[in-house]
Amino acid sequence: MKWDGLKNAFKLIHIHGKKWALFSLFTRILMGILPFVSLKLLEKLVNEVTGYLSNDSQGLKVIFLLLFFQFLVTISRTIIQHVNEVMDMEMEYKLDFIIGRALSEKAVKVPYHNFENAEFYNTIERIGNNQGTRILSPLKHLLDICQAVISFGSYIVFLAMVHWSLVVISVIVAVPTLFVQARYGSEKFFLMKYTTKEAREANFISALFQNKEGNKEIRLFNLSNYLLSMWERLTLYTNNKAIQLMKREKRTLIILDSLTALMYVGASWIIINLLRSSKLGVGQFVSIGQAIQGAQGVINSAAVSLARIYEEQLYLNDYFSFMEHEDETFIKPASTWIDTNSAITISNVNFSYSDQGNNVLKNIDLTIKKGEKIAIVGENGSGKTTLVKCILGLYPITNGDIYVHQKNIQAMEPQEISDRFSAIFQDFITYPFSLRENVAFGDLKHLNNDELLLEMCKQSGLSKKIESFPDGLDTKLGKFLYEGSEELSGGQWQRLAIARAILKDSDILIMDEPTSALDPLTEMDIFAKLDSMAKNKTAIFVSHRMAAARFADRILVMKDGEIIESGTHEELISKPSEYSQLFNLQAKWYA
Repeated sequence: MKWDGLKNAFKLIHIHGKKWALFSLFTRILMGILPFVSLKLLEKLVNEVTGYLSNDSQGLKVIFLLLFFQFLVTISRTIIQHVNEVMDMEMEYKLDFIIGRALSEKAVKVPYHNFENAEFYNTIERIGNNQGTRILSPLKHLLDICQAVISFGSYIVFLAMVHWSLVVISVIVAVPTLFVQARYGSEKFFLMKYTTKEAREANFISALFQNKEGNKEIRLFNLSNYLLSMWERLTLYTNNKAIQLMKREKRTLIILDSLTALMYVGASWIIINLLRSSKLGVGQFVSIGQAIQGAQGVINSAAVSLARIYEEQLYLNDYFSFMEHEDETFIKPASTWIDTNSAITISNVNFSYSDQGNNVLKNIDLTIKKGEKIAIVGENGSGKTTLVKCILGLYPITNGDIYVHQKNIQAMEPQEISDRFSAIFQDFITYPFSLRENVAFGDLKHLNNDELLLEMCKQSGLSKKIESFPDGLDTKLGKFLYEGSEELSGGQWQRLAIARAILKDSDILIMDEPTSALDPLTEMDIFAKLDSMAKNKTAIFVSHRMAAARFADRILVMKDGEIIESGTHEELISKPSEYSQLFNLQAKWYA
């Protein structure tokens, strides 16, 4: 197993937590030495008490002094432990903040097409939450191992001062314990890695029951038994794998503990013989028992910490692998002549989701003039949304070129693409924030421009609904975060997303199925207002409803990843065509 994750975690702590690392190392060293000090104090204390009970009146002062030192050792250990816990929590919160921000920033830098990859999602699922705790945890366990090694060394020194055989027994017990814990720690690591898919699927099903939309469909279609059966199968599979591993581990530990018990019997026999030969005092006798138990205890602690480090390597490797993922790259293609009056030029573009897959887009050639309103129509699965995502630079085209205002999309930085485009997709986000924020997210510089925000809501048909809101633009939306917030219907959320899209001062407006939650007549009303909403922008509207497309300057019909027809509504409806066939089939919706 690679230890790159642990190395990178050290680098992260070196940058953000030097103070924590130095303090933790110092306290672990101190905590490692204290057992030896405590044992020597105990030995002397028992000897002094024994002497005092034998009528040695001079020993009382020494006894009180030893008790005082024992108190200092005990209280020091307690103080160090509590201070360590506070320092650890501060460091975990600090790393939570740093790593959480870094993960979010990285997520918008990696190529968007990675989100189509199941293994990419598995990695994100494993990274999960509580990043600071999970980054710091293996380092804390490593420090615990350092403390255990120092403590074990101090116990060994103490035992060596009594008899060499006690050292041999302690080492014989320690070695197999470390080996077994390391082995099963590694197995747990790989078990977690290879059951991520099943665990993620089970979590998704569980979330459906707890999600408002999911719960609604489960009730409506009576899916409860079927989904619970799926959840049970997946959960029992992962649980059984973990239980089987634990059973193997416990069987091995039972054998190991039996060996340890035999070693203790041997150590006890040695101690008894030393007592009989008067080579041990009463104080040493008491301390030796504690030393042997202490040595075994710190070895067990170190072994458990080592096993946890193995398990936590999965998280470290996933996190740093994700952070080292290649960012979106931008090239400088060879210059090509482009019509200076065009907003978008697409030349012989093909696209597939993988190198071996079939092309989803095939030989797309298209020029869209500045200010032109384009409707892209076709049945579901015809490639409309895929084409839009390629135009937006979200998908890397397999071959060909896409130019936006004479610049190749592959050479454009994300900020430049963001400045050029405004877009709304069918799977838009319903932000559980204020109405003001929901609209202003289209262009945050207008966050406090109430007049403009209300105008966008008016254009998208939300004015009547807003009038009923007690706090106007500052009304909280959705029931997810706030008590007393306002809930919107699916169609109203969609109108809000349209308001957000048209607020942005961009050159090109793209709407991919922007009115899918609206009835056909309302959709036609939205498209009829296209000129006022898009103003002087170039606009691309994607829909599988033909009637809405009639308001566009030009209609493109897609089928099987190709543009098969192009023209105005009048041109396409007046002749036998895919468009006229689909239009007539859908005409009854608008009757």
